[in-house]
Amino acid sequence: MKQAPAYRKPRDPGYVGGFYWTPTIVGFFGLFLTNVLATQFVAWRFDYQPALGPALVRLGTFCLYAPYKWLVWVWTQGSTGDIRIKLPLLIGASIVVVGAFVSGALFFLLNLARTKALSKNTEDLHGSARWASKADILETNLMQTKQGVYVGGWHEQCIKHLHYLRHNGPEHILAFAPTRSGKGVGIVIPTLLAWAESTVVYDIKGENWAKTAGFRSQSGQICFKFSPVEPEHSSRFNPLAEIRLFTDRDVSDAQNIANMLVRTGEDSPQERYWQDAAASITAGMILHVCYAAAVDGQRASLSLLSGLFTRPGFTFRETLGELLNYPHDKDNAHNWRLPTGEPTRTHPVVKEKVQEMIDKEDKDFSGVLSTAKTALTLYSDPLVSRTTSASDFTIQDLVNHERPVSLYLVVPPSDKIRLRPLMRLIFTMIVNR
Repeated sequence: MKQAPAYRKPRDPGYVGGFYWTPTIVGFFGLFLTNVLATQFVAWRFDYQPALGPALVRLGTFCLYAPYKWLVWVWTQGSTGDIRIKLPLLIGASIVVVGAFVSGALFFLLNLARTKALSKNTEDLHGSARWASKADILETNLMQTKQGVYVGGWHEQCIKHLHYLRHNGPEHILAFAPTRSGKGVGIVIPTLLAWAESTVVYDIKGENWAKTAGFRSQSGQICFKFSPVEPEHSSRFNPLAEIRLFTDRDVSDAQNIANMLVRTGEDSPQERYWQDAAASITAGMILHVCYAAAVDGQRASLSLLSGLFTRPGFTFRETLGELLNYPHDKDNAHNWRLPTGEPTRTHPVVKEKVQEMIDKEDKDFSGVLSTAKTALTLYSDPLVSRTTSASDFTIQDLVNHERPVSLYLVVPPSDKIRLRPLMRLIFTMIVNR
């Protein structure tokens, strides 16, 4: 699609407010010439009589008078009742009036021409936004599209018809407008009512769920509402259930989740070491929780992971000592081996990360443990623990289910900041998977 330049700057900028001599000179010259013409016309009509007064130049019968003389003659003779005297004086005064108007017009037009010349290519000096014309809309191909995201409407006045504008291309769409300006009712809700494929909705306040989920369900779609602080009205989703255990992807899945749990994206250079180390031990602990739960026939969860870092009656070093030789594969069915080639029933990465943590000095150990525990504080909340203890849907359902799936992530404004790590984790898992 052809894009017009968003902003144009003047090629030869000038200062419009500067003084311009040319219009002034032309204007004064016009006034001077007008007075000369008026004076000479009156003198010609009176046949250059001596009663007109002394002339500046006299050549035979021709006389050249001072330009202002017409005003003197009007002042001294204008009150006479003789039409033969009064008419030439009136015509002379009219010449001056017309000439003054023409001189003023020239002054204005010359200034206007200069201003336009200096302002050329500066039409966007104070912004380039404008209402789109029909040609602009047709060029975007939004009016011809019958599917996709609603991005607006255009009312064609001549036929009194409202055209909906929809986008169905691969490009991303950003709707930027003030609060309560109609983004939801004008774009989001109409799109959710018309969108026939799977979707993920970040739904603050739950308005989109309330207004569109029923219709989408009646249209044959499967709708899930994940509201972490409303377990009685929420579907459940357990991020740890997405780890592909007993495959070559288990470590990468655990590391991705650990990174999203520990890293906030707002860390300073001084905090990166602690977050790197905390993400490393968290990945090992995630693998332990998942494999230990699988061995015991239970479900791993983020609340269990959080509790593992703070076991009542046990120091974390004691917990690590237990995990160092924990039998994640009692029968050695998966043939795990250490880097030395020695077989092991403990997951090799769990063993590695635990030993790495045990080897740290007390100050280092304390800083890493504190960072990891802080990152997992959210999952000590009983409400969040209940909604993340199991899964009613999987990430694969969003793209590979036989029916379209709609996932509404409902977050109350009061918990938006607190739940940000969990929402970031879910979105990252959806995008990466």
